[in-house]
Amino acid sequence: MTFLNPAILIGLLAAGIPVIIHFLNLKKLKKVEFSTLAFLKELQKSKIRRIKFRQWLLLLIRVSIIIFLVLAFARPTIKGTATEAGTTAAVFIFDDSYSMSLITPQGSLFNIAKKFFKEIASSFTSKDRIAALPASSDGNKINFAALSEALKLVDAMTVTPRAVKLNDILTLAANKLSKESAVNKEIFIFSDFQKSALDLQRINSDSKIKIYAITIRGKNGSNLSVDSFYTDNQIFELNKSISFAAAINNHSNSKAVNRIASLYINGRRAAQQSFSIAAQERTIVNFETALIDTGIINAKIALEDDDIVYDNERHLAFYVPGKIRVLMLSENKKDVFFLNAALTSSLTDKNQTVILDETSYSSPTPVDLDKYNTIISVGAPDASQYGLISEYVYNGGNLILFPSSADNMESHKKFCEALGIRDGRFQKIFNSVHYTDKKIPGHPLITDLFENKGRAEIDSPEFYRYYRLNGFYEGDIIIAMDDGSPFLAEIKKGAGRIFLFNTAPVAEWSDFPFKSLFAPLINRLARYTASIDTDKEYRTGERIIIDLTGVSSPVVKISKPDNTTTYLNRNESPGRDIVSYTETGLPGLYRFYAGSQLIKFAVVNTDPAESELENYTDEELKSAAGFIPISALSFRQEEITRLRYGSELWKYLIILVILLAAIETFLSKSNKREVIELGKGN
Repeated sequence: MTFLNPAILIGLLAAGIPVIIHFLNLKKLKKVEFSTLAFLKELQKSKIRRIKFRQWLLLLIRVSIIIFLVLAFARPTIKGTATEAGTTAAVFIFDDSYSMSLITPQGSLFNIAKKFFKEIASSFTSKDRIAALPASSDGNKINFAALSEALKLVDAMTVTPRAVKLNDILTLAANKLSKESAVNKEIFIFSDFQKSALDLQRINSDSKIKIYAITIRGKNGSNLSVDSFYTDNQIFELNKSISFAAAINNHSNSKAVNRIASLYINGRRAAQQSFSIAAQERTIVNFETALIDTGIINAKIALEDDDIVYDNERHLAFYVPGKIRVLMLSENKKDVFFLNAALTSSLTDKNQTVILDETSYSSPTPVDLDKYNTIISVGAPDASQYGLISEYVYNGGNLILFPSSADNMESHKKFCEALGIRDGRFQKIFNSVHYTDKKIPGHPLITDLFENKGRAEIDSPEFYRYYRLNGFYEGDIIIAMDDGSPFLAEIKKGAGRIFLFNTAPVAEWSDFPFKSLFAPLINRLARYTASIDTDKEYRTGERIIIDLTGVSSPVVKISKPDNTTTYLNRNESPGRDIVSYTETGLPGLYRFYAGSQLIKFAVVNTDPAESELENYTDEELKSAAGFIPISALSFRQEEITRLRYGSELWKYLIILVILLAAIETFLSKSNKREVIELGKGN
């Protein structure tokens, strides 16, 4: 306990005045004329003892009245976590993640936090320094301001689609406060304290900084979330069927019946499904539609609104080329005859246009490889050209590689090694009939290759000559031979892919060019390699890395999901060729342009963990991290003041003084009356 006005305590010396008066009164002698015998007979010894006891009791009460009155003016206080006489530096952190948008009878959790902040702020003075910021902001920009400015900042705050990590912002706030000279250092966190947002084991408590956990929790309302959204296709063809699937989670304690999920393609509703899902369960909803657009396809799954709307949507994006550019490289026209025929048959295809260019490795005219989606190479180029083709692949290009009919296995092997295919050993298999494994695997290149989707086997070609690749573990075998070696393999190198065949596409090596598999497979390869999916799914608030190698433009234009445009100056980036974009607070599709050239597109979605509403209890916050938990739904400003500064006892002391004064008055009158009666009796 402390005294806010300790100088007043000198007044306790006045408590000695009643004692002095009492003893002075004892020395006064009063002469009373009486008959000795009459007095001795009528004297009541018990009444005298009672009078003396009351006199001592009155003395005690009078001394106590003075003591308690002085103590009341000294303002004794049961100490809290702060010192009212000193200045305060406080950081107010608002959890603005979308779980705080949950609606309760008192309003959204976030609006409750803002109202409670105003109650707490009323206990601060003009001398105190206050910083208020959302948890999703850059904690390095914690700025202290006057109370009026902090109130404006809080009023302007809104819930965002971002998930937050409270540990990070707490650390930054503690570091900021540690540099302050204020007597009181406090952090107030307004949050529902989801377990996914806070790791209590990582809290480094500082006894000089008090952390108040303002807990704002609502009952588990009606909330469904889309946790994932994906397409089963990896080959995107115009006017062809494409299937989507969405994982939907019911976080409520009641069953969701006949809910609607809608599929949108480039802003148009393409399909709709109704579904039901049990409480606390998860289900998969499937969609199927046809692609009618080329270019970037922005697909979105959307649910009906519920108590939390931010997790009701999810996006994905991919690229469907309107024109597929293919370059054919060889030294012998005979080697590409069948390939040419297979691809030429799709030149007039209404679905997509295949633009086929053909040249030889020895052509003196240089070719810009970067303008092609795919290169088909039959045979190996001169060693001087290895670097150009390898760079093309590593930068995201696609290479379909066949051996040459010239039967030069050594040059084929060296070319493969230059491309980074070092796993395995080539072996000639000539004049011996072999077949493929007839079972169709699950690779997207083969899936649904034929109109008959139920077909489980392929019509295997007869192979007379091929290069067997022994000990191959580097890539994926799409179609295998009967000896287990790959007939067609996919090998990822850098950002690109290599598709390696083991036989030349000529009749002398196999009857593959005459089989029903040949033309569909070659055409499917051209479309598969031309399709572009996003490199990854980003979370709201996560930085997007952009590789500008080979891009001359100094400025990157960014088209955001809300159709607004912003710009990124690469000259302001330390790496210049590798830059990052951090303003990803909105879910949806982001497009990045250098001039008019699209250089990247990326999809940003909310973090599914934010929909998990399991919270820490107040006891867990207190025992594990040393927080001071305060429920925003039940506490009021007076109780906050009591927690921060403690409870002042002067009101109770004044009440006690009044009660003692009343008792003293009563006892004094009673005692005086008995003394008078005793005197009359004498």
